[in-house]
Amino acid sequence: MAVNLGAVLGAVFFLVKGPVISSVVKFKAAESIYKISIVETSTGKSLGSGTAWITKTGAGRTVAVTNAHVCGQLPDGTALDGSEERTRLFLSDSRETKVIKVNPVLDICIMSVQPTNKKDRPIEIGGAPLQPGDDSYVIGHPRGGKALAVVGQYLNDTHLMMPVGNAEIVKRAVPDAKCLPSSGLMDFLYGPGQCIVARTSDRHVIRISPGNSGSPVLNSSGQAVGMVWGFDPNEQVGLTVQLEEIRKELGYLP
Repeated sequence: MAVNLGAVLGAVFFLVKGPVISSVVKFKAAESIYKISIVETSTGKSLGSGTAWITKTGAGRTVAVTNAHVCGQLPDGTALDGSEERTRLFLSDSRETKVIKVNPVLDICIMSVQPTNKKDRPIEIGGAPLQPGDDSYVIGHPRGGKALAVVGQYLNDTHLMMPVGNAEIVKRAVPDAKCLPSSGLMDFLYGPGQCIVARTSDRHVIRISPGNSGSPVLNSSGQAVGMVWGFDPNEQVGLTVQLEEIRKELGYLP
């Protein structure tokens, strides 16, 4: 398969086989991919960070996208885990983002960004998912550091059971959320009152680190075809939100 590395990473990068990891000096997509920091409103204390990226909705609105477990809140500020904690979200260029839509079942959070940055180049959403064996590129801010790109391959999809937040609050965000019936075992494993859902995720042979949550998965043309949400250390595979789910949440699909 012909790979347009310039479209994905730009002109200058270093490639080390291993897993294949690119320590990126400069690339086009980096201008639209930011570290996003979670800050406690009452104290100003940093509570962690992930990755967010700039794209456009189906209606043409410029937005930032990350995981629901990164933004951690409804549009009114209610914490998804049911805690009283209130947080603010800042991109690495100090712009504050505001949650406008969140789907904790799919782990997608869409945010407004003001003001716009002339350097932002909204990442195009892909039209077709990857096929087994296709190259995939994850660009993000692992461990809160500088942007790094990791190159891997798409494997297949898998089905998982996942806790996605307080059941009552999850259903405020997604009224038709299909939380599995509560049981003593689930309460023991995940805590009482949690919404546990069956989720389909894509799998990639790729190394993912803390802080990569929310990173876009790019194809060889530089289009977003997924988004990182986790890593399976047993199988050594990255777990990502599927393209069709992102397209639907952004309004590209009915």
